Amino acid sequence: MSTTSTQNSHVCRACGHSGLVFLRASTIQGTLNSDHFAITDSDYGTTAALYRCPACALTQCPETDDVLKYYQYLEDPAYEEGHAQRLQQSMRLVGTVLGDMKRAHGQGLKLLDVGAGTGNLVEAAQRNGFDAEGVEPSAWLTQQAKAKGLKVHEGVLPHTAAQGPYDVVMLIDVIEHVTDPLALLRNIRAILKPNGRLYMVTPDASSFFARLLGFKWWHYRIAHISYFNLQNLTTLAGRAGFKITATSRPCWYFSYAYLRERLMQYLPSFLVPPAVGPLKRLTIPLNLRDSLLVVCENA
Repeated sequence: MSTTSTQNSHVCRACGHSGLVFLRASTIQGTLNSDHFAITDSDYGTTAALYRCPACALTQCPETDDVLKYYQYLEDPAYEEGHAQRLQQSMRLVGTVLGDMKRAHGQGLKLLDVGAGTGNLVEAAQRNGFDAEGVEPSAWLTQQAKAKGLKVHEGVLPHTAAQGPYDVVMLIDVIEHVTDPLALLRNIRAILKPNGRLYMVTPDASSFFARLLGFKWWHYRIAHISYFNLQNLTTLAGRAGFKITATSRPCWYFSYAYLRERLMQYLPSFLVPPAVGPLKRLTIPLNLRDSLLVVCENA
């Protein structure tokens, strides 16, 4: 197929334009299963067939559909091994990004985390005085959250147990995973209070490292089926009835062992010290400025 061909019926997930430009054939080996969608998957550069919208430049995998079934049966024990770092990351998100709302409106604000995983952000929000709950499609991840006493509902939106209205909805590293992001944002808007806010984080396909590394960028992976930048994310949000009112670059926290495993895909092993001694216990804050955090309010 020609790399410039738009003779197809694929419709852009962000702007609705019909006819996408083919970029690259699928590099997936074998049959897809839930393991390919693990949160801790590090098979960087492997994706389904990629296309780009000529109107808004969203890179996407339109031939990948019905991914929900993979998340429903997803198990990822390695994810819980990084609980301390992920909770620290969630505390930072809640404390710095949502602190202004708590100070302005008091305690007890209702918060929903969509794609809650094992409940790290729900836990962080509760510690910060929010009435927090989550929804998560994976039965296994939901069970881990409930075992901690966290209010996480198995499933996706719309959900009978998560009808709000909410002051805050969090969508952290989720929008790039879903087949119909427009429907998801509209479902979120339906359960937000009129003056509520949606906080959304996603990898930035226009960032320096995305442009430098091309398809070797660590966010090119099977589970990611849309690759947004601020412009097409703004378009998508507008179609769902939101306006983006603020943006920032979030910081992540990783154990050295976790980072080392991934660095060795890019560097010779002799340049990456082994995770022993103090390094084994080290937590590293990292902000490569290749993720976007956007604040959305009703348009």
